[in-house]
Amino acid sequence: MTAFSAGSFYLNPPLSHHFVWIVEETEMQLTGMGPWELHFLED
Repeated sequence: MTAFSAGSFYLNPPLSHHFVWIVEETEMQLTGMGPWELHFLED
Protein backbone atom coordinates (compact mmCIF):
# COMPACT_ATOMS: atom_id res chain seq x y z
CA MET A 1 0.00 0.00 0.00
CA THR A 2 1.05 3.58 -0.64
CA ALA A 3 -0.22 6.47 1.49
CA PHE A 4 -1.15 9.66 -0.35
CA SER A 5 -1.60 13.06 1.28
CA ALA A 6 -4.27 15.63 0.46
CA GLY A 7 -3.95 16.92 -3.09
CA SER A 8 -2.01 13.87 -4.31
CA PHE A 9 -2.73 12.03 -7.53
CA TYR A 10 -1.53 8.98 -9.41
CA LEU A 11 -2.07 7.32 -12.79
CA ASN A 12 -2.98 3.70 -13.41
CA PRO A 13 -1.74 1.92 -16.52
CA PRO A 14 -4.48 1.00 -19.02
CA LEU A 15 -6.42 -2.18 -18.14
CA SER A 16 -4.89 -2.41 -14.65
CA HIS A 17 -6.85 -3.58 -11.61
CA HIS A 18 -6.34 -1.72 -8.36
CA PHE A 19 -7.97 -1.06 -5.01
CA VAL A 20 -8.18 1.73 -2.45
CA TRP A 21 -8.20 1.31 1.33
CA ILE A 22 -9.61 4.32 3.18
CA VAL A 23 -9.21 4.52 6.96
CA GLU A 24 -10.80 7.90 7.68
CA GLU A 25 -13.48 10.15 6.26
CA THR A 26 -12.28 10.98 2.75
CA GLU A 27 -13.31 13.00 -0.25
CA MET A 28 -11.98 11.50 -3.46
CA GLN A 29 -12.18 12.53 -7.13
CA LEU A 30 -11.94 9.92 -9.89
CA THR A 31 -11.30 11.11 -13.41
CA GLY A 32 -10.84 8.94 -16.45
CA MET A 33 -11.98 7.66 -19.78
CA GLY A 34 -14.27 4.63 -19.72
CA PRO A 35 -15.51 2.15 -19.75
CA TRP A 36 -14.83 1.57 -16.05
CA GLU A 37 -16.78 0.55 -12.96
CA LEU A 38 -16.56 0.66 -9.16
CA HIS A 39 -17.21 -2.13 -6.67
CA PHE A 40 -17.58 -0.87 -3.08
CA LEU A 41 -16.73 -3.28 -0.27
CA GLU A 42 -17.33 -2.44 3.37
CA ASP A 43 -16.24 -4.18 6.58
